[in-house]
Amino acid sequence: MRWRWLAVVCLALALALGASPAPSQAAALPVEPTGAVRPLHAVGSLRRPTNLRVAPDAQAPRLALLHAEAMLALDGWAVGTGGAAWYHSADAHLHGWIYADNVVLQRPHASGPAATLAPLRRTGMWLTYPLLRRTSAAALVATARAAGLAHLYVEVGISGDGFYGAPGLTALLPAAHHAGLAVIAWVYPSLRDLPADLALSIAAARYVAPSGDRPDGLIADVEENMGEGEVHAYGQLLRAALGSGTLMAIATYPPQSLPGAAYPFASAALSWDAIVPMDYWHTSPRRYSPAEVYRYVRESVAGIRARTRPAMPVAVIGQMFDAFSAAPTPQTPGAAEILACAAAARDSGSLGLSFFEWRHATAEEWRLLAALPALATAGRATTALHAPGVDLSPGVAGYAPPFGQVGGPWAHLRTAPSTAAPLILIEPHGAVLSVLRLGGAWAYVENSAGVTGWTPRAAIRLIGRSLDKHNHNRSANLAP
Repeated sequence: MRWRWLAVVCLALALALGASPAPSQAAALPVEPTGAVRPLHAVGSLRRPTNLRVAPDAQAPRLALLHAEAMLALDGWAVGTGGAAWYHSADAHLHGWIYADNVVLQRPHASGPAATLAPLRRTGMWLTYPLLRRTSAAALVATARAAGLAHLYVEVGISGDGFYGAPGLTALLPAAHHAGLAVIAWVYPSLRDLPADLALSIAAARYVAPSGDRPDGLIADVEENMGEGEVHAYGQLLRAALGSGTLMAIATYPPQSLPGAAYPFASAALSWDAIVPMDYWHTSPRRYSPAEVYRYVRESVAGIRARTRPAMPVAVIGQMFDAFSAAPTPQTPGAAEILACAAAARDSGSLGLSFFEWRHATAEEWRLLAALPALATAGRATTALHAPGVDLSPGVAGYAPPFGQVGGPWAHLRTAPSTAAPLILIEPHGAVLSVLRLGGAWAYVENSAGVTGWTPRAAIRLIGRSLDKHNHNRSANLAP
């Protein structure tokens, strides 16, 4: 998500058209000069049988075949022939080189994992470095506070350019921390020059402003070179350098997207504290129902945990930009879509919810943000789903949440609010429907295919409470 604006459009087109980044073999990492061995003080275990070789090269003579789960003391690493990372074993009788993807480095137990993850909780926003460079820190912080934000993801470095965010962080960090805002340093490593990308990431994570303030964590947007070996080595070596006390999060494609289908989530989970999927549901220039948005985000979180572990921390990124600006009609997500995204993040147990991107969020979306901190809190299934001042259903005196879920065995959709009306279709248990309006004991709903009809209110569980458009504050109990 480097998200210079062209990259935003390219990502959306890739998701829509099925384009996939080139495989890692297409552009090998540059080979290190002979003898360029970097220090590493770690203990690793082999996750599969592995050859111990005399040099960091798959064609180098083999010294031994090591069995899976063998423990090794490691004292160095290098980028070998072919561009892959290798570790050097320092064991008394096992001096040699091991392919890094076959090794899992032991990670010291973090003293307070809940505290480490705290900066990702509640609601956040992404912003690029040009905005930080051109806007005063005071103005950014004031806007963030007015919108109820709890954290900011701030671009500070990109492969090829290195860590360039120090001037912006110098001003932003003390101002944000004074206002209670967390700042997470955002880097974009291409993983085609592992030593340089590690140096960039370490510099960003360890930056200390003249005020003494530091970033509250690091997020790496890894979406170009997604090879198993490259992602694994980058995460493992970065964790070894930063230790367990530094928050490390990785931004990824959603697993149900074409690029996400091959993403090495399991390897990422070995090193990173949290996975942060870019759940941008506008993959084609058309209208999206809240039910579609809700399902997309839920599937993303569930898919990540299925490919890592059930309790894997996930923090959803929602969409606040128009990926198809050249389309005849605007494609920016509307209020109902944003609320559906928030509810899905909450119901999935997401650590928090952030949105991409500050400069392209509409005025309506900024107004919604103030209502989202409570909505993005996991486990609050009865939280009200509305934002003060936003009317989601013009002309309807009492409007329910924008979506609901079939709570019983099924829900019958009929052409009119009567059991005698013709049956349109039957929605199964668990189906998520957009609630367009309420009328007495009936709800007028729309499914993910765009089919509308009336169903008894008793057949669905409203995800939130009703919004009285004549008095928005009557249902504004948003306390976490």
